[in-house]
Amino acid sequence: MERIKFIIDSTSDIKDEDLQEYDIKLMHVPITVDGVGYLERKDFTSQEFYTVLANAQELPATSHILPIQFLEAYKEAFDEGYTDVICTTMNAKGSSTFHAAEMAAKMLEEEFPETEGKLKIHVVDSRAYCAVYGYSVPQAAKLARQGAGVEEVLEYLDDFIRRSEIYIGMYSLKFAKRSGRISAASAIVGEALGIRPIVEMIDGNTKTIVKMRGDKQMVPQMAELFRKRYIPGSDYIVAKTTKEEEAEELIKLCTQIAGKPPVGVYFLGASVSINSGPETVAFILQGNKRP
Repeated sequence: MERIKFIIDSTSDIKDEDLQEYDIKLMHVPITVDGVGYLERKDFTSQEFYTVLANAQELPATSHILPIQFLEAYKEAFDEGYTDVICTTMNAKGSSTFHAAEMAAKMLEEEFPETEGKLKIHVVDSRAYCAVYGYSVPQAAKLARQGAGVEEVLEYLDDFIRRSEIYIGMYSLKFAKRSGRISAASAIVGEALGIRPIVEMIDGNTKTIVKMRGDKQMVPQMAELFRKRYIPGSDYIVAKTTKEEEAEELIKLCTQIAGKPPVGVYFLGASVSINSGPETVAFILQGNKRP
């Protein structure tokens, strides 16, 4: 009989209640702030990190989770009697975490021969960040609890990932400039003109798709983009940072357009906010399935 252990990294922005409900193992992403090392979601919450980010002298930096840490998590799952591990990580294009998880899977039987043929490791590239997999992994765990097998669960995750689209509205260019996402010259001119971009993130690729002048245009533009991209009847997610009022307005408009509320509202974690800043709003929707 299959018993599936789910493992996920903290970049997923997964909710604490989902970790507890489905006994999902959370791997903490290392973050360095002004020369001091921390672990995301262990040393601070996402909301606490916004203050850390705003006050940091230098732009904080994330690093990947080490293979040995995944190896220990896999062995722990074996010792607890699991037959399968589904480990979902952040976008492989933007971090070595996915490759570290794969490397650990290859090391498992060599380091622990007793696991041979008894524990299967399935490493899934979310091709994204935040709630794309912070939401879908708990849903996959729910399917497993209802009796779905490993292949059915993996098919669900693959379908969700291949349909997911992230759109982030940035109220400042400061952090995009510091992270190198845009040039210093473009940021200076953009800030002087009050330019506010909306960034699209699909399959690990990022591009600016809308530019506007002034904060007041952000939520209406985000809602209009949602109207154009939303497939009737499908689920969607809203994510936020310190822009609480703006996020509530976006939720209200998206609910009117979709005819139903989002299936979840999440706080954007460090991996996204380091690049976009602590003043953003975002939504994630399910588009057409990509190859």
